Amino acid sequence: MLALACVAACPAEIYSAKVLRVEGGMMVFQANGTELQAKIEPKTHFWRRRAQVDAFKFKEGDEVTVNVRTNEKGTFLREVTDAESTRWLGFIRKGIMLGTLRGGDKDGIFIEFADGSRYKYRLTEKAAILIGGKTAKTADLKQGMPVFIKGRTTSTLDISVATLSDAPLRTEPPKNDDPAPIVGQVIQFDEDKRVLTLKNGDQETRIVLDKTSQGYVAKLAGNPFIWLIVERTDSGLLRAIEFHTISSPKR
Repeated sequence: MLALACVAACPAEIYSAKVLRVEGGMMVFQANGTELQAKIEPKTHFWRRRAQVDAFKFKEGDEVTVNVRTNEKGTFLREVTDAESTRWLGFIRKGIMLGTLRGGDKDGIFIEFADGSRYKYRLTEKAAILIGGKTAKTADLKQGMPVFIKGRTTSTLDISVATLSDAPLRTEPPKNDDPAPIVGQVIQFDEDKRVLTLKNGDQETRIVLDKTSQGYVAKLAGNPFIWLIVERTDSGLLRAIEFHTISSPKR
């Protein structure tokens, strides 16, 4: 078991597991050397390759992360994610993301992230919307606008908008070597030294792009908005593992 948390009176457990089978409204896993059976619910989330799928997209032997809740009625499945989606959702739930608004409906808004993936955020009255540094309304949001967005995870594992802004929100760089996302706007890029200077909220952050950094350096021209996964090196520098840009809005 990776972690154990309590939500209200019903504990949620998170396991590293291996898929055994899907049958009769149940999904069966091997976890901690034993068989784990969990009932599929209408609100169960299944994520594979950064996209929502149904349970049958998972095959026997797939390695997954499983989130379940257990009560007197049994064990119920909350979420199943492959390794790629686990990492991706972790960034969305804990960090600030950069994307483009691609429309919405009564339940929320669709954001296409800088890496090309998409997520539908719930949008409630509690959301703080900032445009031009001032408080704005949902009606002020325009399709196609670049946005910086911080989420809040709900009890059903959906993510609602905590803060949405058309300008970079400050993100703290990692203090250790654990990879973490950081966002902002490129204000300078030294091609010779491969050092990028980022406007990160109310501060500037310098990040090294080495030969192993995944991304398109040519897209750094024109002061684009950028989303990066960075790590801190032994020497204390921030190094980009990967980076993705979107065009800055025309003022």
